[in-house]
Amino acid sequence: MATSNLKKNTRIVFPGNTRSIILEIMESNGIKENEEDALKKILQGETTKKGKMAEVIKKTASKEISIKDLPSTLAKNFDLSAEKAKKIAKELEEKVLILSKEITEEEEIEQKTPTEKDEKLSDLENKINNTPTVSSGETKRSDKKDTYREPVE
Repeated sequence: MATSNLKKNTRIVFPGNTRSIILEIMESNGIKENEEDALKKILQGETTKKGKMAEVIKKTASKEISIKDLPSTLAKNFDLSAEKAKKIAKELEEKVLILSKEITEEEEIEQKTPTEKDEKLSDLENKINNTPTVSSGETKRSDKKDTYREPVE
């Protein structure tokens, strides 16, 4: 295997629905592991099939494993035929790896840290959303009893 081609302070990110896509690909291709077996592996310090798949995908996205070598890596890690491994590799490439994105630490901080402008907009939206609206000609009435006034009869 080649060394990581990722630049320092960068990492690979995937969209939120990637996990379900990977699980669907695994299940549709017969790479299953029941919860009991997975738990036993975890307790014994072994890697589950889901964990192995995640590692293979991560290494492929970061170019530690080339797309060309992906089928043979899958065949080796999951005891698959070459044909089935090629099919899974193609699905992973089309549905998962294409969605991966390499981001720097700075980009990640920018995405997570709202700017001052964003904070002001958020404050303004909160004020607007929490202020009851009154249509023209109507006065705002509170459901609370006014203790400073005498009741109107």
